[in-house]
Amino acid sequence: MIPGIALIVGNGLTKNLLERSGNPSLDSSRPLSLQFDVPFCSGMPWQAAFPLLASSLSEVMGSQPEIRDFDVFNALLTSSHPIMLDDQMRQYLAFAYSSLQAEMDLLDKEATPWTDWLRSHRYFLRAVISFNYDLLLEDLLSHTGIITKSPGVRITFNIKEDLRSMRITRDRSRLLLLKPHGSIGFAHHPRAVSMPTRTYPSTNVVTLNNTPLIRIPRNRLGCPRQEAYIVLPTEYSPYRGFQWVRPGYMEFARIANSITHCVFLGLSYWECDRAELNFILDVLPSTTVIVEANPFPPADFRSYVESSGRHYVHWEGDPLDISSTHM
Repeated sequence: MIPGIALIVGNGLTKNLLERSGNPSLDSSRPLSLQFDVPFCSGMPWQAAFPLLASSLSEVMGSQPEIRDFDVFNALLTSSHPIMLDDQMRQYLAFAYSSLQAEMDLLDKEATPWTDWLRSHRYFLRAVISFNYDLLLEDLLSHTGIITKSPGVRITFNIKEDLRSMRITRDRSRLLLLKPHGSIGFAHHPRAVSMPTRTYPSTNVVTLNNTPLIRIPRNRLGCPRQEAYIVLPTEYSPYRGFQWVRPGYMEFARIANSITHCVFLGLSYWECDRAELNFILDVLPSTTVIVEANPFPPADFRSYVESSGRHYVHWEGDPLDISSTHM
């Protein structure tokens, strides 16, 4: 039987590349350590661009000096706060990970063993779902020749029209590429929301607009954006029913029977993400082999997989050839 692979990607992919690049100052789990201007090269530090966020962060981190970055966002999300703070958090993360992306653009993509794994399994990939904000996965798909042309600017996931541009044609097979938690490269279509260019600091809140999206050119990631399409760390996704997410999940369900192996790469299985990850698992055939590539696998994920009767395989180190992973 010819393998059909789905790859579900979390922060572990980016961390793997950064750790192997030899630059310990780069850490995708510590976005609050990054310093940048908003917009880039404007001379305005992010603290001045997002003053409410800056003061809120100072309060939380001042009272809990050892708190981890993602837990800071959880503390802010679970506190009583104005919607302006949500807007500034999303904007901050879009600029922070765009800043990190600029650093990653300079790194050798061959430094992570996942590059070679993608290259050797390119003809078996059926679907790729990334929960990351950055563009590393897209870069690796391009670097290895899996994506040979731009996916196009429209990503509304209108089934009849947009899947043709989002699902990249390779020979006679197709690859579904879905980013349900948003991306630094997403922006609403200018015809959907027409407003003057955003200035910083802003008194406007533009958030949760279920509109057609466009891709932001790489050289404009640091420019002003009206809305940042980013699911905050520890947040239950507000985008699950959006036109660029829900039809993508439905398309995954449609092709699920062709998937013999589903690889979950570096996912935390947080409570807020479980409904989405469990949906992916539940639509797969009972014969699909579930591979977890994670040096610190969450016990609850394995328990959920095995409770369904599916075969579970753990990769602790470098990825293996899928042919060595079988029932």
